[in-house]
Amino acid sequence: MLRFLLLIGLFGCSMAFAQQTEFGTESESASYRNMPFFLGQKDGKIYTIRITGYSAGIYTQLLRSDAKAALGAMIVGVAKFSNDAPFNTQRLYFGQNSRVFLEIYDEALRQVSSRELDLEDRSTGDPMRMLGIEMIGGQLYAFSYQEANNGESNRLLAHSISEDGQIERPGAELISYNTQNHLISGRKSHTFRVEASPDQQHFMVAHHELRFPKNQKADKFFKMAFFDNKLSQQWSVEFSPKFPVDEAELIDMKISNNGDAACVFKYRNPDKEGPDDLYTLFTYLKSLDRWEEFSLKIPGKFNNDILLQFGSERLFVSGFFSGRGKSSAEGYFYREIDTQTGSVVRDIEDNFSREMLSLALGKNAESTNGVISNFHMRHMVPKADGGVVLVAERYFILYSNNAFEFRYDDAFMIRLDADGRCTQTAMVAKTQNTADDGGLFNSFCVISNEQEMVFIYNANRKDPNNRMSNPNRASVYCTRIPYDGSAQATTMLFNGKEAETVAVPKVFLQESPTAVVFYNYKRGNFKYARVKF
Repeated sequence: MLRFLLLIGLFGCSMAFAQQTEFGTESESASYRNMPFFLGQKDGKIYTIRITGYSAGIYTQLLRSDAKAALGAMIVGVAKFSNDAPFNTQRLYFGQNSRVFLEIYDEALRQVSSRELDLEDRSTGDPMRMLGIEMIGGQLYAFSYQEANNGESNRLLAHSISEDGQIERPGAELISYNTQNHLISGRKSHTFRVEASPDQQHFMVAHHELRFPKNQKADKFFKMAFFDNKLSQQWSVEFSPKFPVDEAELIDMKISNNGDAACVFKYRNPDKEGPDDLYTLFTYLKSLDRWEEFSLKIPGKFNNDILLQFGSERLFVSGFFSGRGKSSAEGYFYREIDTQTGSVVRDIEDNFSREMLSLALGKNAESTNGVISNFHMRHMVPKADGGVVLVAERYFILYSNNAFEFRYDDAFMIRLDADGRCTQTAMVAKTQNTADDGGLFNSFCVISNEQEMVFIYNANRKDPNNRMSNPNRASVYCTRIPYDGSAQATTMLFNGKEAETVAVPKVFLQESPTAVVFYNYKRGNFKYARVKF
């Protein structure tokens, strides 16, 4: 019977495991490096891009993202990294050897088309300098940047992409500005960021000059422009942030569906005491037409993994803090801002509860002084009742003997009520240790609705509590955590060996409150799976 089901899957129909998982058709890739990104849905179809052939040099981005660990790697050849964010952005994978495929799937996850995009600049023959591909108002756009006038000015372009993969040339210019800053460590300071609204009907462009080469002084500036789905600019704002140091970095930005904006900047602490980095939140609220600045500093504490998210007339900001370092946590902070008035509705800091520490640390909870090491926030989910759910994971990346090891452990849920009190904690037990794969098969995907939170992840085939070190010998598990406090339940969705595939749970699309689609890959073959709850 199993062999019969596998044959059905190969010939275009879907197969089911545990009556929960459906697979689409299987496709083949000539490259062993494949990284897909979901673009969106339209007319019942799912749009993705798949980037292949990218250089192993993506690891240099990881080295740049964690300065202390990079220094340790150079000195003794062993370092621990606490940031895997570079592996989750499109821009990292665009390069001279990359190939990009626009792929469309129907409701049954059958591949309707796969078209390679021509990313060569026809005027020069050079590769287009890509920022990313987005779906805005149902139309696909590629965003690229150019340097003009011998590097004196920077331009951002939007190129529409047709269903058959044709890219508009030369593209529509969105922003052009003269740069004060020609070189940063040998790289041009294009400094553009593009962010789509949650409903994918608008997008925001940010460009800035916040970092300058040594011994060069100039005014810092940051500018945002908000566009509709016809590429028409709706508003723009500019300000000069007064950071007390020469270098600052934009680490995250978000926009709401109606045009409110929020950004978090990181800059070095000018004081020798305390944390090495400080954070500032800036908001632009359309109804008020003004910038607001909020310090995210907790005296004497490191701030970690700050997340932003807009809800209905609210901006939510949350992160972890610790007195030990940026890869550990001893508590959380949570801020809620009314986007109509600009007032802070809730501003909460609290240490982890005893229940949370016991879950994460077991018998070591007392000896660690309430600090959880290698602890990082992954998601923040606002709830209809005014509360919020924080989702976290224990992980680190080890560089040793010219190899990267990706060690991802348990995932956690922390539920806060409308007053910021912790009312529920839960842990999903898993251990995923892999090497030199970018952590592709590690971590998890999470889906939330009003009744429960669901985690999907790879784990040991015979026992999910044991270590998974070979993805080819893993199975995919689902853990459901009800919000009413009843017992969580873990089931196997499918056996990876029998399904002849390995799940990549971090690449996922939540289709509805009760359905999620995620990517699967093994030995050059890939397909998508849907799980309904």
